[in-house]
Amino acid sequence: MDKTSTRQPLPDQASRGPPNSDSESNTSTSSGGSEDDKKASSGDGICPTLEEFDACRQMSYDAWKLAALSCTPKLSSSIDISLDKLSNVPRFYHNPPQNIHVGGRSKSPLILKLSFQLETTHDDSCDRRWKSIDYLQCIGFPLSMIPKLRPSDSVIPSSPRAGYLTSITLAWSYIISCRWVEILQSAGETCVLYSKDIGFWERVTQSCWSAQITRGKKGWFCPWMLQPETIDNDQRSDWVQTPPDSALAFDILLEFCTSEQLEDEFLIGFATVLLLTSRNMPLPKMEPPTNISRPVANTRSNPKLSKLFEYLDKYMTLSATQDALESLLCSTFFDPKIPCNLIGAVSLGIEQALLNNDAKYNTLIKAVNRSPFGFIWSAVIHNSQITSLLKLLLGQLPPICLVAGFWTNTIQSFLQVTYHLQHPDLISRAEEFAISFFCRDNKSVPWTPSPPFGRTHVGNLSLHIRSHYQHNHKPRSWTNRWILRSGEKVLINSADVEVTISSTEQIPPSIPCLHHNHTDSVDEELLSIGRKPANYQLAEEQSWIATSRLFNWHRYYDDGLWLDDGTHNIEHIRHLLQHPWIVDPFDDDESIPLDKVERPNPRESILEWIAQVTPSPDI
Repeated sequence: MDKTSTRQPLPDQASRGPPNSDSESNTSTSSGGSEDDKKASSGDGICPTLEEFDACRQMSYDAWKLAALSCTPKLSSSIDISLDKLSNVPRFYHNPPQNIHVGGRSKSPLILKLSFQLETTHDDSCDRRWKSIDYLQCIGFPLSMIPKLRPSDSVIPSSPRAGYLTSITLAWSYIISCRWVEILQSAGETCVLYSKDIGFWERVTQSCWSAQITRGKKGWFCPWMLQPETIDNDQRSDWVQTPPDSALAFDILLEFCTSEQLEDEFLIGFATVLLLTSRNMPLPKMEPPTNISRPVANTRSNPKLSKLFEYLDKYMTLSATQDALESLLCSTFFDPKIPCNLIGAVSLGIEQALLNNDAKYNTLIKAVNRSPFGFIWSAVIHNSQITSLLKLLLGQLPPICLVAGFWTNTIQSFLQVTYHLQHPDLISRAEEFAISFFCRDNKSVPWTPSPPFGRTHVGNLSLHIRSHYQHNHKPRSWTNRWILRSGEKVLINSADVEVTISSTEQIPPSIPCLHHNHTDSVDEELLSIGRKPANYQLAEEQSWIATSRLFNWHRYYDDGLWLDDGTHNIEHIRHLLQHPWIVDPFDDDESIPLDKVERPNPRESILEWIAQVTPSPDI
């Protein structure tokens, strides 16, 4: 097997060595401990051994190589799976009450703030039955942020299908913008569609239209508007207010695509417009649009694609919700069994299986085409956006949107999985961290999707987590709520019911079994010299980032961290707490000797507290 990799250092890695490099020592800025305490090395209790790392990489490689060998279905075959995933997604801006939490400055997006309520226990004695997760949706863009169509930088002459794809994408932009106007008008907003009085395809390919909302003296445009890089204001002089008709526009587009056998372009254009709201990817690069005359009435039909219009409002919700689509794409590769200190090994296996020597990403397409969002993956590749997405997925950390994960029943974080240890005195770190998240009102979602490794004694838990340990917290049901300006949260639809979550049980995260009988499982030459090549070191940097962010997220909210699992002495535990993957990177107390720190007088503090809580004799 070819173990070479195309993995390249990320921009922020070029000046910083990998965390587990054998060529140079890595030190932490944390106080205390010798320099040896601050080094990272394979198998030190935090970093996996080289055998464990390579076993995980091989497992990932084998799984995705097998996925890529399967017969590639038509792009439209993933639509049924995708639509099933959307059954519980709320409709975009549907029937909002008065005084909802919407706001935005004149040069910033118009943002809607909502709340997702997650029930995590049925224990009536628990005062933390529901976890509230606030999330944001983009309702409009200022003029300066309207997406611009970027010309392709390809030196290859444009093919007719490429030009058709651009025209189809522009048509989708118009369709979704029409639907946006219809939805906002029905909600009582001042929203208008302007266009030139010409035919549908001329209006679309020449971008002779705009959709905008006005609130007070400020205005915003539809976030799904895709315009040329240069817009001549003189063209707008003869534009008139036009009644939006998204259903008619959809029928015209679908009729054309089915008659010309452009069903794949139909889906890719749709996905391209949905991704216009992304803050993680660049705008698409496309060929100039092809002029289209309305085709003769088509006798062919495609019920599967026709059904797409029924779910358009739900797709708009995913597109408008911050990081939702990107997180769903990245969840294609998420494995909740693998702990955070091995996330880089999984990424390296994916890269070697799907990306080596494949500049056109054909192998990647084969592997993800069966996923519910395979057609969106295809759009990302066609529009030269794939590099940015892969950089997040395989080099940094993928975005997480728990709300979208629960809406679509898509696992993208360890918080959606239940991990149990069958031991009365021990708890897995994954369960501990999940309880901490579920039972604290203002605790943010950790940026690391993979679960923490290890376990600890129940006696090591913080008092807050220990008080909830017996309540059996896990995702159970959810509802969506509007947030009013008063702060009150009301159901998004009075007919909404709690959506029950199918429990996803999982054993605690662990190192994959070592396949010593597999000739490709471990590179014996690497083991003999005990050093990792550059691609392994870069993969471990991702594991370092994931581990550091996750454990410091826990330390920040729970005021401490103790890595005692009952198998090591106290000195070893203290050594692990100084590990560069674990230590707080912002702890700079080293410059202040402990004996110089001014500590408060405990007696004075106690007396002050007594004075505050003791009632005055005059009362």
